[in-house]
Amino acid sequence: KSFSSYLAEFVRIIICLFFAVLILIPILWVVFSSFRETKDFLGKDPTFLPPSWTISHYFELFERLNVMKYIINSLIYAFSRTVGNILFCSMAGYAFARIRFKGRNFFFTLCLATMMIPFQVILVPSYLVINFLGWLNTYAGLIVPGLAGAFGVFMLRGFFVTLPKDLEEAARVDGMNEFGIFFRIMLPLCVPILVTLTIFQLNACWNDLMWPLLITTSDNMRTLTIGLVSFVGLNTTNYGPAMAGSVISMLPIFLMFMFGQKYFVESIATTGLKG
Repeated sequence: KSFSSYLAEFVRIIICLFFAVLILIPILWVVFSSFRETKDFLGKDPTFLPPSWTISHYFELFERLNVMKYIINSLIYAFSRTVGNILFCSMAGYAFARIRFKGRNFFFTLCLATMMIPFQVILVPSYLVINFLGWLNTYAGLIVPGLAGAFGVFMLRGFFVTLPKDLEEAARVDGMNEFGIFFRIMLPLCVPILVTLTIFQLNACWNDLMWPLLITTSDNMRTLTIGLVSFVGLNTTNYGPAMAGSVISMLPIFLMFMFGQKYFVESIATTGLKG
């Protein structure tokens, strides 16, 4: 390689490191702050590393809040919605990509158009529908409205388009129906994009605050994000337990991404390539 190519590669690495540091600094601040003494939060010149370390905030978090119940509710909420999106979005994406029917392009465009509608616009109508069905403060009210979404349909449809048609044509010759082709041939080929959708959906549901806050009315149905809000008051904020809760909230998403990043990168690299 020439000197200019080494220089260009060095500059790219420096730029990537710069943005990585910008992203990591707030996360590391939260992690270190969860071990910081309460008195150190109120200092005029806070340091990045705690002057003195303590784990008392984690004990206080579990003493003051029903954290395990909140985590279980968050897991039920996030995994149920994610499984629903994987199933229904993949079926819709396959239909829009492979099955020819009247109005296919129109309905797909209509589906994509819903992505341009802010959630705040449909918040009140959605609440009224859930209230009419008697689903307030229930898992059904939390989960059902988000079992499918236009973003997932768009992702899966784009991936199915890239798959070669010879596979399904050979299966039809062997007498396999559409459901067999979808579940036994097409879906196993979509593992990378399904893992990517899982990461996006779990992250969105795990950190969701607005919808669970609107639908749940009892402490027994709260998710972890709603529970952490209780540490933020109108005039005061209990920083230590709030930081400890934030660390606990970040861990599942961090671990999920670490184990799924291989498929995440693979899906980005393969989407858009014709088979």
